[in-house]
Order: sequence, then structure tokens, then C-alpha cells
Amino acid sequence: MPLSIAPKIWLAAVFCLTAINPATAAVAAQQTLNAVPLSAVLPKTMTSRQDPTQKEFANLVIEALGQVSDVKFVYDADNFRLVGQTKDKSEINLSNVYREYLAQDASDRPAHLARVAAAFSSRDTDLPVDFDSAKFNLMPKIWSRATFENLKLKQRINGGEIPDIPLHPLGDHLFTSIVFDTKDAMRSISSKNLDQWGVTYDEAFEIACENLEATTEAYSRIGDHFHSSVSGDNYDSARVMLDHVRSFDVKGDTVALVANRDLLHVAGSDDPESLKMMFDLAPMEADARPLNPLPMIWQNDEWTDWLPPEDHEARATFDERSLQFFGTLYGEQKQLLHNVLVHEGKDIFVASFSAMKNPETEVTRSYCVWSNGVDSLLPKTQLVIICAEQGEMTAVGEWDHVRKVVGDLIEVDDTVYPTRYRVKEFPSAEQLEAIGKIDF
Repeated sequence: MPLSIAPKIWLAAVFCLTAINPATAAVAAQQTLNAVPLSAVLPKTMTSRQDPTQKEFANLVIEALGQVSDVKFVYDADNFRLVGQTKDKSEINLSNVYREYLAQDASDRPAHLARVAAAFSSRDTDLPVDFDSAKFNLMPKIWSRATFENLKLKQRINGGEIPDIPLHPLGDHLFTSIVFDTKDAMRSISSKNLDQWGVTYDEAFEIACENLEATTEAYSRIGDHFHSSVSGDNYDSARVMLDHVRSFDVKGDTVALVANRDLLHVAGSDDPESLKMMFDLAPMEADARPLNPLPMIWQNDEWTDWLPPEDHEARATFDERSLQFFGTLYGEQKQLLHNVLVHEGKDIFVASFSAMKNPETEVTRSYCVWSNGVDSLLPKTQLVIICAEQGEMTAVGEWDHVRKVVGDLIEVDDTVYPTRYRVKEFPSAEQLEAIGKIDF
């Protein structure tokens, strides 16, 4: 099975999602250019040690693509993407690629940009026409749910199509899918591909997991009950789907963390020491390919999101990570959703997910503001601050308590992720008194 263990770059375009192997990207680029030397395809502007702005980086990618492809691209600054000047208006989203580029040492950036150009120029590689020929190269992949949910919001403004990729939920914040892996690239398998092969998603995914199991030589272990997969082959996160992972010797129920695509940590729900190690070895950083910094637990034959009990030793760390995670999710969603509502002519305010630290207790808590006379979409936060028209703080309550008191005044909007809560009317005087004003 021709699978490379060298690091690979995942690249997302609207009509095809692929990855390229750095070890063979230069070869792919030279083949596209009829063996023109690699140095000839690198833009002269790629040698600067100063970090480029988003616009400058987009121009670097356009220049590199121009050396290996006949397709012309233009930069869409509002959405930080490149749009191909073709009938299908194929798109290249630059956010992840840009973060990866900035993380490179200055001397490695030219080669990284060449890999990006080679990957996107080869994204139309044909798949085998029959399943028997394709099945040995199938592998499972884990996606952040936010990747596709934010794409849906952009689609409401820009039009176009959402990638035809069958996605299956893995907890509340992740999706699973299938890719076709070769020594050069990875390509997402679409529903159309499965239909043409005459197989279901479940059948293909089972084979993909068997393939990944066969390529897994070993897992690392620290102490007796902490386990990890850090092979660097870009499939470590996907190993959470393997039966073998659930057989690890742990204390309590099996808990797994897949903070990014190249990380899988496994511990037990009754093992504070291993859980602390799990969090310590997966710090909250700006990963180029983040997934889910919150743990999942294996119960009732499925992975679900794990909320440690209030008195659990891991709860404080979990709450801190949760606050950061949802702050990032709601922050990314806020501007996109605002743009959608403006585009659709809807006068609805998208409230912010905010946080404050109590200087005495040093506890940080999230909050949102519900203002009188403002039709709003609230994020779910720990506290709700309710303000009168003049901005006066009228009431402050815990989220669950406020929802219980006001009832139907808070409407769930689960058409977006993360979920928002619409408030059109203001609580009555009696409701405000019942909510009260807790200290925070």
C-alpha cells in the first residue's frame, strides 16, 4: 500500500480537498512544468524573512500557481481565498495554508510554497474507476466541524457549492470522512465517488480503518495508563476510530483527545495524573490544523463529548480550555454571521462571546449581553448580563437559570454552529427580579 509517513499538507478547495507529500511535491511541480528546475518556479519575492500580510501571501501563492498551472486566480480579500477564473469558480481557502507558512523557518518557506502550488495544481488527479482498485488506498480522516459550518455561512453570501463530502458526526465538534491516499497526495472521497464504486460510506470507512490499522506500527506509552499516537503521518487523530485504541489499559472509561490532526492522547476517566498529562501535552495553541481541544469519552459503543463532573480534578482545566475553545468558535462565527445577515437584509445583532476574570478569585467566566430593544443572537455563555436601554445592568444570572426564568423568550437557533439563541423581546420586571443580580 503506497502510503508515505512523511508529513503532508492538507489543502482545502471548494470542489476538491487534497494533501501533498513534501518529499514528492517538487517532483510533481517539475512534471507539471516538463522538468523545469525547482528554483525556476519559486517567486523571487519568496526569500524575504519578514512575515507577509494576508494580501502579500495571496500574491505569493498566485505567483507560485502561475508557474505550475494555466488556471488564473484572483484574490478575494473579504474571505481570504483565491477564486479560479474557470467555469466552476473553484476556490482555494488560504487560512490554514497561511498559518502553516508563518510557522515555517524562513529557509523552509520557499519549499513550503512550492508544495502548496504543486498540491493545488494536481488536485484533479483521477481516482480508480472500480472499488477493488481504490480500496487499498482509502484512509479515514477527522475534520473540525467548524471548517464546514463556516463554509456554509460563506456560501450564503458568495453562492457556489458545498463540497460533496459525506461527513459523519464524531461528538459535537468533529466529523469523520474518507480520503484516497497515495505517495503524493490525499484526496477526499465524495458521495459521487462512492456511488460510482457501488459501496456505502460505512463499507468504505470500515476498509479505510483497516488500512490505517495495518500501517500503525506502535503507540507510545508514558507510565502504565497514558497512551499516545504521534507518528507524524497526518493520521494520528484518525486513529481514535480504531478498535485497538479502545482496548488500551486505562483507569475508568477511555478518554481521548484529538487537539490537532497529528495528535491522539488516550487516558482513563478515573486517572487524574494521566488526564493532566493529556492536557499538558496538548497545549491550547494556534495550531495550523486544529481539531478539538476538549476530550471525548467512549461509552455505549460511541465517542461522545466528555464533561468531567464538578468535583473531578480535571474539571478546572477542562473549563479553561472550553472557554478558550468556544471563544474562538464564536469569534470566528460572529463576523461571518454578521456579514450573512447584512447580505440577507436582516436587522439582527450578533452578540459577542466575552470573558472576565474576578480579581479576587482569579476565576475567568464567559458572558454575553442581552440588551433591551435589540433583536439579538446570543452565544451560550456561563453568565448572561441583561441591560436596559440606557446600558444599565439590570440583571445578571447563570445561563441555565436565565433560560428557566424567561422560557420562550430565548429561541434556539441550531441552524448555525456553534448554536446561537435569539432574543427578540426583553424580560418582564417580574422575570428580571427572579433572575436577580449575582456577583461575578
